[in-house]
Amino acid sequence: MIIKEPVDSSYGNSKSVEPQVSASVLCLRRVKQSFEILFVQRPKTSRVAPEYYVFPGGKIDPEDASDSALSRLSNTSPTCCSTDVTYPIALAACRELYEEVGILVTQDETESVDSLATMISLETFYTDLIKAQIKLDISKLHYWLRWITPKPMPVRFDTYFFVLQVPEQLQVFPHPDEIENICWMHPQEALMAYTEGQMPMLFPTVRNLEQLASLECIDDVITFVREFPKLTIEPTLYRDKTGELELEMPTNWPIC
Repeated sequence: MIIKEPVDSSYGNSKSVEPQVSASVLCLRRVKQSFEILFVQRPKTSRVAPEYYVFPGGKIDPEDASDSALSRLSNTSPTCCSTDVTYPIALAACRELYEEVGILVTQDETESVDSLATMISLETFYTDLIKAQIKLDISKLHYWLRWITPKPMPVRFDTYFFVLQVPEQLQVFPHPDEIENICWMHPQEALMAYTEGQMPMLFPTVRNLEQLASLECIDDVITFVREFPKLTIEPTLYRDKTGELELEMPTNWPIC
């Protein structure tokens, strides 16, 4: 099935740039028999998607491939990584999650930054993890799929999406310089807010939510993600007969 999405006309004349590899995490918490996903709103000053609601995440840094970073992998970690996902990508997901909302994916329990803030700095993340003898359990990250921003957008990302179940009572501590607002919502609720113009979201965010909207509980989501074909989705940017720019999904996109 083909999906078309209007695109701002200013994007049509940009030269193609290499996409920046990044990671994004859908944090799920149980709510009675259902579930909610954590959304973060980018500040007005953000260079990319200002005031948009996204999932926590960010670009991979060289530090994520360092010996210090790799030393923080727990013994259970290899189940997350394959030919699709390398260790630095999964580690970047953990680092960005800690940086943006204070969630640390540890070997024992996924916990919040409040009790660790004095021990682990954003600037020396992996070094401080070594000092605190804390290891990261990336096996808790369930790899879903990969989105690549189409050519010739002026800023492009090659984003790996993960799903992570977090404790129901986990506190979130958004970084004041990177996050304007946070909210927990079921995909159906978020899509309704998007449709009504109350919650601006990027194209991949909306498409991902559409895949999860009919699922009832966290177990359903994790099963769905595990069985989902590990696709790389790169929409095509083109002009229609009227000259308007549109995004077209590839034909292998599985619409539920």
